[in-house]
Amino acid sequence: MALLSETIFRKTAAGQAALSRHDAAQAATVSLTPRLRALLVMVNGRDAAGKLLLQVAEAGSERQAEARQGLRLLQEAGWIEAAGVAVVEVNSRSFGSRLRAGPDTAEHQPPEAPADAATLAQARQALMPRLLEHFGPDAPRVAQRALQATGWREFNAGLDDIAARLAIHMGRKAARALLADLHH
Repeated sequence: MALLSETIFRKTAAGQAALSRHDAAQAATVSLTPRLRALLVMVNGRDAAGKLLLQVAEAGSERQAEARQGLRLLQEAGWIEAAGVAVVEVNSRSFGSRLRAGPDTAEHQPPEAPADAATLAQARQALMPRLLEHFGPDAPRVAQRALQATGWREFNAGLDDIAARLAIHMGRKAARALLADLHH
């Protein structure tokens, strides 16, 4: 089962109909609140739920939790449905000068064994509560690389980036200790 953040949702016929209703009497019968309506408008069949949640996260972590619940409510009401699962492609050129030709680059390393999806998903889920305390509503943005990782090497690199940011405020040892059990 895919994590909610990796699921791509699309509007159903019922969802399209709910958006086309303009009078308050009809809207009240389907209990489409203004916030649920805004979230339903954001669902486009292309973006993963995680991207939608990141957009909502700019308003604060409470709004992100509300949006996560809203996506579940929209799905339970039959207004949206899962259209697929997001696939993240990593292009080594997008990292610019961080990757250089040589034996230590990802291009010259043996291919990574596929990560155990369930274990990787558990590690992703365990990461966010730890970061919310330190980064607040910026936590999803700070953790984006680790949350989008498809393998352990990428996830660990994301954790290293997070540890570097945490080290500024709490020191390297404390930052490493906070994330140590998530490294694989």
